Amino acid sequence: MKKDLNYYMSLDYGIEITPIPKDEGGGFVASIPQLGKYAFIGGGKTRIEALKDLEETKKEYFKEYIKKKIDIPEPEEPKREFRGAILIRIPTFLHESIYAGAKENNVSLNQYINNLLTKSMTLDSLEKKIEEMPTKISKTTEANDIMLEQYVMPNADEFSAGLFNLEKRRLNFKVTALPAEAYKWK
Repeated sequence: MKKDLNYYMSLDYGIEITPIPKDEGGGFVASIPQLGKYAFIGGGKTRIEALKDLEETKKEYFKEYIKKKIDIPEPEEPKREFRGAILIRIPTFLHESIYAGAKENNVSLNQYINNLLTKSMTLDSLEKKIEEMPTKISKTTEANDIMLEQYVMPNADEFSAGLFNLEKRRLNFKVTALPAEAYKWK
C-alpha cells in the first residue's frame, strides 16, 4: 500500500481529550500523545469541534512531513491488560481427563491446568532453543576451525617428528524432534 496522505490520515492513533477549565475559557483540547502531545492538538467548545480541529492539524502536519520526507510513526499497538483469568472451551473428554489428573495429584483443577500450561510453555521454549543449536554449533565449529588453522597448523611443522598428528575434525549434530509420547505427562 502506498503511504501517502490518505494512508496516514486513515491510521487509528490514540487520542486524548482534555476539558479546559471554565475560568480558562472552557472547551476541550484533543491531542495525539504518540505524535507529540503539544504538537498535534486541536481545540473547540465541544469534544466534536476539538476532534475536527485535531484532524485538520494532523492533515497539515502530515502534508508537511511527507513533503519534507520526515518519517511518520504508525500507531502503537495498545498495551493489553491481563487479569490472570481466561475462559476456554474444551471437549468434555479433555475436561474429564484434566479433572482426573488434578484429583490424582491432589491439587485443584486450576492448579493442575496452571502446571500443565507451565510445562507446555517450558517445553516449547526448550524446543526453540534446541532448533537454534545446530546453527550456533556450526558457527562455533567454523570459528574453532579458523583458530586451529591460524594458531595450531602453522606450528605443526615444529612438532611433525611423528610425535603429533594434527587433524581437523568437524562436529556434526543432528537434532530430531521427540516422539509424541514424550510430551505426555503421567
